[in-house]
Order: sequence, then C-alpha cells, then structure tokens
Amino acid sequence: IDMPGVQKKDIDINVEPNSISVKAENGGKRKYNYNRRFKPTVDVDSAKATFKNGVLDITVSKIDSTPKGKSIKVQ
Repeated sequence: IDMPGVQKKDIDINVEPNSISVKAENGGKRKYNYNRRFKPTVDVDSAKATFKNGVLDITVSKIDSTPKGKSIKVQ
C-alpha cells in the first residue's frame, strides 16, 4: 500500500482470519484507510508488515481450507 507522508508509528494494522484493515494518520495532514476482505482464511499469527520509503507491505500465510486427517499413536 502506498502511504507517503506517514511514519511507522502512525500505522495501525488489524488482521482477522478473513480481512485486513489498515489506518494511518499523520497529524491530520494525511489519512489512509484500507480494508480488504477475502475468502481464504489466513493464519493471523503469520502476519508480518514492513514499511519502507512510504510503501507498506503486509504478508500473511493462507490456511489450507481442505480438512486433512491426522495420524495419531495409541497410548
């Protein structure tokens, strides 16, 4: 997301399993509001964000929505 005119401390990111929202404000001079909804569920704990030269980059891992079996040992 291009966000010129703000600093890292001005950015608020909220990651949910089906959406990401970003808000930023720099003393009222610049305001950004970004919301993105998606169908695949994401691993919220995998979310990472970097901010460099006015560009915010957010990465998350997708959770495979296909249920898989699990092998267990008898105790």
